[in-house]
Order: sequence, then C-alpha cells, then structure tokens
Amino acid sequence: MLLLKTLRYRVKDKQSGKRLAAAARAVNIVWNHCNAAQRHALARNQRWVTKLSLFQSTKGSSRDLGISAQTVQAVCEEYDMRRRETRRRHLRWRSNNRSLGWVPFKNQVIRITGSVATLYGTKIRLWLHRPIEGRIKCGNFSQDARGRWYINLSVEYEAKERSALDDVGV
Repeated sequence: MLLLKTLRYRVKDKQSGKRLAAAARAVNIVWNHCNAAQRHALARNQRWVTKLSLFQSTKGSSRDLGISAQTVQAVCEEYDMRRRETRRRHLRWRSNNRSLGWVPFKNQVIRITGSVATLYGTKIRLWLHRPIEGRIKCGNFSQDARGRWYINLSVEYEAKERSALDDVGV
C-alpha cells in the first residue's frame, strides 16, 4: 500500500537563501499575472479564467523569469485551486515586502543527492536530519517569518507490513 508523507528540512547556507528569494520574486510575478488575468476577465464580463488559459498566457515566460516551466505551471495550478476553494472572484496580490517566500516545484526539476538538493542547476545544502525514503512527488521551498528557508517534500513510500504481535499491548 502506498502512503504519502511530507518531510521538512532546513536550508543550510545564506547564499542559497538569496537565490531562493530571487526565485520567490519570480513566483510572485507569475501569481500576480494570474490575478491580473482573472480581474481582466471579470472586468470584461468574460468567463472565469481556468488553469489551462493561465498555462497558455504564461507559456514561454520561464526563461525570462529564471525559473522552470513546471514551477510556473505549479503556481498557476495553485492560484486556480485557491481561488476555487475560497469561492472568491480574485485573490490577494503577492508583494516582495509582505509575502513570505514560496517556490513550488515538481519532481522533474529537483535532484537530491546526499544532503544537497539541485534546483535549476543551483546546489542547495540541507540539514538532512532523517533520510528520504520513497519517491518524491512534488514539493516547495518556503520561508518563515525570521527569513529561514525550508524545503517541504511530498514523498510516496511503501507501507511496512505489521505483524499480529505489534497489536498486543499490556
């Protein structure tokens, strides 16, 4: 049986934090573009923007922004999902001053070898306090209020078989 688990590790060095902050600014640009496209559609009495139309409008922007196309698509998917969940016409704008950093990714753009994660060709050192068991599905880099960066990984792993003796207690 396959189970999902989310693992969280802290990023070690400050230089990686600077590169992740630059990627987070690019993510904010994509989020704000999705919000502007939604507001534009509402102002013209058009149908609400779907994630497919957001994919079309952001096609080719990853090279200019310095992030991968999968990250741009992940931001568009997240925007569409959050807007539908909250049942709002549009969401809040993301600014570099008020919004904490957030860089989503899919499993195609990240490689983890030992305690080093490679994202967009950039090596990011991690505090790997427990091993990563299973297959990485997706994840993100997130920033806390103190400016520290973390990596959050959704991992799919095989459940261990439990024996009948494990259920016996005193």
